[in-house]
Amino acid sequence: AFGRAATGAAAAELPAAVCNGYTEQWGTCPDLEPCHVCQPVNCSFSTWGDWSAAGGCTQVAFRHREIKVQNNECGTPCLGARTETRRERKPRSCRIPVQDCRLSEWSDWTTCREPTDQRHRSRLLMAPPLNGGRPCPEDLGETEPCGKGPEP
Repeated sequence: AFGRAATGAAAAELPAAVCNGYTEQWGTCPDLEPCHVCQPVNCSFSTWGDWSAAGGCTQVAFRHREIKVQNNECGTPCLGARTETRRERKPRSCRIPVQDCRLSEWSDWTTCREPTDQRHRSRLLMAPPLNGGRPCPEDLGETEPCGKGPEP
C-alpha cells in the first residue's frame, strides 16, 4: 500500500500506512570534478567518386562517397547524401530507330467480266510505324467500277 500525507484534522482520521520503495536523484555534484569531458569529433565525408553509368539503357549515372570520420556522442553528424544520381544521354546503342509505315506496291487490278462489275486492287503492310514514324494510310485497298455504269 502507498501512503499519503494529510494535515490538520484529516491527518488524525487516516490510518497509519507503511511505505515501500526507494528514491533516486541524479545531477552534478558541485564539489566534484567532471569524470569525462567530451571532445567533439565531427563527422566528415570523403571526396566524391567518379560518375559511373548504371548500365543498360537506364540513362542513370551515380557517384558515391564514404564517411571518412564518424562523429562521436558530442560531435556533429554528417548531413547530406552518400550517393548522388543524374540523368545521362542515352547511349547510341540504346536509341530506338524511327520506322515509317511501309506498304507494298499496289497489286494488279482484278479482271472485269462485265461492264457492271467492280474491280479491286490492294497492297500489304510491310512494316508498321514505330517510335513516332509516319503512320500508314487508312486504305489498303481500292475499288472502282469496270464500266461507265447505266446511262441516265
